[in-house]
Amino acid sequence: MKPDQFSVLIELIHTLQKSIDLLAEDREHDEKKISEIKDEMQEIRIRLGAVEAQIDELRKHSKNQAEKIQDRVEEAVQPIIDQAQELKESIDDKKFVLFKEIKKSWFKWPFKRG
Repeated sequence: MKPDQFSVLIELIHTLQKSIDLLAEDREHDEKKISEIKDEMQEIRIRLGAVEAQIDELRKHSKNQAEKIQDRVEEAVQPIIDQAQELKESIDDKKFVLFKEIKKSWFKWPFKRG
């Protein structure tokens, strides 16, 4: 083998070694980043679990509030419904209903023109 060929082969081996070293460094860097990302993902999972628990509590609370509001509305409306039913029954008991017609209004005279 000639010395030129030997030096070319040595140079090629050095170039390959540098490439291998760069790949090894990149791999180490990537493994470090992957480890950091795994740690961050674990923290995110923990936070997500806490947020899910808070959302569940809010759902329970809003459901309870909706039920309370519904109960209070029912309590407030029930007397009106009862009175309307009584009025309907009393109108049904009578054969007719008389509505009095209002012919003149005191409200019109201050605004009358002419």
